Amino acid sequence: INSTTPAVSASGFDDPNGIAIDSAHDRMFVSDRDNNRVLVFNLNADDTLIDDTADFVLGQADFNDVAAATTSTGLDNPNGLAYWHAPSDTQYLFVADYNNSRIIAYDVGSISNGEAAVAVIGQTSFTAALAGSPTQTSLVNPSDVTVDSVNNRLYVNDTKNNRVLAFDIATLTSTNMAAMAVIGQADYVTGTSGVSTTKVNEPAGLFYEAATETLFVSDTRNNRVLTFDASTIVDGSNNVAATHVLGQSIFTSNTASTTQSIMTNPEGLGYNPDNNMLFVAADGARVLVFDVASITDGENAVAVIGQLNFTDGTTGSTASALDAPIKVFFDTTNDDLYVSDSNNNRVLKFNFVTLSTTSISSSAQVSTAYTAPLTTASSQGTVSYEVVSGTMPTGLSLDATGVVGTPTVAGTYNFVVRAIDTIGSSGFRSNQQSYSIVVAAAPGGGGGGGGGSIPLCTDPLANNFNGQSICEYDPPM
Repeated sequence: INSTTPAVSASGFDDPNGIAIDSAHDRMFVSDRDNNRVLVFNLNADDTLIDDTADFVLGQADFNDVAAATTSTGLDNPNGLAYWHAPSDTQYLFVADYNNSRIIAYDVGSISNGEAAVAVIGQTSFTAALAGSPTQTSLVNPSDVTVDSVNNRLYVNDTKNNRVLAFDIATLTSTNMAAMAVIGQADYVTGTSGVSTTKVNEPAGLFYEAATETLFVSDTRNNRVLTFDASTIVDGSNNVAATHVLGQSIFTSNTASTTQSIMTNPEGLGYNPDNNMLFVAADGARVLVFDVASITDGENAVAVIGQLNFTDGTTGSTASALDAPIKVFFDTTNDDLYVSDSNNNRVLKFNFVTLSTTSISSSAQVSTAYTAPLTTASSQGTVSYEVVSGTMPTGLSLDATGVVGTPTVAGTYNFVVRAIDTIGSSGFRSNQQSYSIVVAAAPGGGGGGGGGSIPLCTDPLANNFNGQSICEYDPPM
């Protein structure tokens, strides 16, 4: 794992960049930037690598070729990748072909080595690589792509034009496709940079989160990550205002630093929907992890990968160090993070802690001790637990073993728990699990909310109502 030598083969990289996984068909795509190609790896049914040897290559005729080309079968410095299974059942791989200033689309339903692309965005033909003034149909050095599969949109970081373009790919055309919306500029013919809610400076990373319709953009030269409400983006949208900022405390700041809340030159983005964690490749030596369930401007990262603390930026080539991480991809099937460790010419996979206890004892009783052990997998540090939402029964708490204590109030309690794997200064959050506990009253009717016990009738004749013992009397409703 410590080897960093570049290679041209079916199992080597030279400056890897974009990563995408097609879970439905068990494949992983990696853009091998300086080898001017995309490698395709077949995966097992659980989306783990069968081996480290690629099964197919795009952009080259075979695994030994590396020449750059501006054709339907060639690439020149491929960057970000996005996989899309279209409603038409066509399977597309979009490639940000950086030096050719275009996005190439391959039909990957059935892959063959060196196959021809079926569409090009940003150019009028497959042999054009123009990089002139910005227009509604042109690109200059695009670095990343992401797909909104619900609304059939492709978002493109048009990096050197200081903007993000949105394309309606429900009507994907083979060449010269026009954008439907622009972010970072007030029109399609302006490409100036800036630092505000509506301006960006060489954006280099993208991720679209479907559940909240949030578009995350790495505004690289402004040393920040912006979020946009994609539900407001319609045909003709421009000058779209960001909703939140990470890496800076305000929208008009672009300070560069290496701290828990400030970053330098962020690029690739990944997202874990199970616990709303955003992964940001930044600073040339680390990946920051932000809890964005309820995002706040300039919030602190909750974890860092590649460093022992939030202020170190040392590069390395071990299993826990990085050198120029460029792109990241989170595999939701296995809770794995893939990082293209560019200068080390490798892709690293990180396993995160998972909370494997899916259910606990749902029955408890007031004044009776209760325990429910919780178990985790893939932890590397000290594991603790936290309640994310809901309410635990009064008298119960979480410790290093799970749920413990003695309930004091009867009732039904629903709550959500996740584990925290603390390594150095970081706390890596697990997936979340929902639990329910019904606390019964103590024997004899005791226990909060259940009312007091009924007094014994030691002398029924002395305590009667219309000749009936109050012990037997059932008042009318």
